[in-house]
Amino acid sequence: MSNAFRFAFAKGAREIVIVGTDIPLLDKEVVLTAFKKLENRQCVIGPSLDGGYYLLGLSHFEGKIFQNINWGTDKVLNQTLGAVKRLGLTYSLLEERFDVDDVEDLVRLKLSLRRYRKAGSPELDFLSDRLDELSLNTH
Repeated sequence: MSNAFRFAFAKGAREIVIVGTDIPLLDKEVVLTAFKKLENRQCVIGPSLDGGYYLLGLSHFEGKIFQNINWGTDKVLNQTLGAVKRLGLTYSLLEERFDVDDVEDLVRLKLSLRRYRKAGSPELDFLSDRLDELSLNTH
């Protein structure tokens, strides 16, 4: 992630938002909100329920926020926020969301998809059908 930010800023990007690949219900409004917040903040973070984050946005490269982080643990968000505060960066938090890391999260996703089925999204319908094939226990 650090290298992605470094590369994009070196190529002239002014604001960058990186989103995790394990948050299928993330809508574009959240990403647009993150970019909007970067207009007057140096950092924006979308916290996930498991203690990590699903989105990180920066207005300039600050590699130290990626140092001394216990990646893959429930400490990632708090450690990152600690680094942001130590560096004196202005920041904003988005609403907390869940990402998909295990079977329990797949069950939560399957239940959440029920309300999206009526929206007519072919991608989410496809995902819901695949989850149905897994016979996940949602009771």
